[in-house]
Amino acid sequence: MSGDPEPALPGDLEHADKLLEKAEALMRRHKGSADADAFDDLPVLTDIVEVEDPAGDEGDDKPVDEMQMVERLIALDARLARAIEGWMETELPQIVAREFATMGERIHEQALAHLRATLLPRLSQDISALLDPESPDAADAD
Repeated sequence: MSGDPEPALPGDLEHADKLLEKAEALMRRHKGSADADAFDDLPVLTDIVEVEDPAGDEGDDKPVDEMQMVERLIALDARLARAIEGWMETELPQIVAREFATMGERIHEQALAHLRATLLPRLSQDISALLDPESPDAADAD
């Protein structure tokens, strides 16, 4: 095992869904009276739970150890976190670099257009005045 995150397989997701259903069934089973003796009947992580199938199908009714379920959910959470962190480390810098490049090009184009609109006419007038001191523009340039 190289430490790489294992890709989530569709079977894993189906299995996780079944485990979550079983956890919900356990919570429904132990939901109820709020008397003092209710604390003695609280489920523990080692209880084995069978899912009550609302459709009435007799599918995979194997009991699942809640501790295994919790461990699998924690492992799934860790794999998801690693996948998100990996994506952020590889993909996000590329996205940010492209956006900065696009922004830099846009600023360059806008600055060039502004220069042509404001500075170029003034410089052109100054050059004309230098070349033809008798022109009416020459008096404006001084």
